[in-house]
Amino acid sequence: FICESAQNLVQRQIRSPKGVTFTSRPARDGREFLASRDQWFRPVFAANGPDGALYIVDMYRKSIDHPQYVPDASRPLLDFEAGKGRGRIYRIVSQPWKRDGKMIDLGRMSASELSWTLEHPNAWWRETAQRLLVERRDRSAVTILRKIAEESQSEVGRIHALWTLDGLGGLETTQIVGGLRDRHAAARENAVRIAEARLKTSRDLLSELLRLANDPDDRVRFQVALALGETGDSRAVDALATIARRDGAESWVRAAIL
Repeated sequence: FICESAQNLVQRQIRSPKGVTFTSRPARDGREFLASRDQWFRPVFAANGPDGALYIVDMYRKSIDHPQYVPDASRPLLDFEAGKGRGRIYRIVSQPWKRDGKMIDLGRMSASELSWTLEHPNAWWRETAQRLLVERRDRSAVTILRKIAEESQSEVGRIHALWTLDGLGGLETTQIVGGLRDRHAAARENAVRIAEARLKTSRDLLSELLRLANDPDDRVRFQVALALGETGDSRAVDALATIARRDGAESWVRAAIL
């Protein structure tokens, strides 16, 4: 969802993988997701909410130009503050959506409850739970997080558990290796990012990364190329050459390999 404040609209694009990056296309030709004839409608920010709704922040201003970018002669003719007391937030929901009357207060959750929230289908809940766990520095969550990282049926749950353990200083090589061997490519990719800072002190992690030079996923191989720059081990050269032969036609991968 892309806020276009100058055009008084919010555009929706459908994203799809393209090599190690992405491409996108408009969801509907000739129709925007949200548009207004009101020229003061200035959508500037979109966010996913805890209730599953999409929240759009409308700055609502007559003018969005900064006086600095308007010719001196024209500045007195414009009211740059018109609308400053009229901003609003829109909540956009799907047809079957129903309000849940329960209070949302993750701050009252225990370390155990927050840890299991990392499996929640809504990213707002997962990200908030991870932030609170790391901010609290509560080491009592480490045992549960290791269990989630190693045994959870949720791909995103395993990824969040790895990063939360990393943030709490409770991540062991066992969990990283498990992530590098995960059946889901996104989990392997994130595990490579985590392993990168530890390559100089762990030969086990380096051996696992060298193996992933032949991973079937483009983004995993790309991340491996970046990570291997952190080791002086000569075996990295052969792994980078393997990636180059397979992916060298893509500019981002060439940059990573170099």
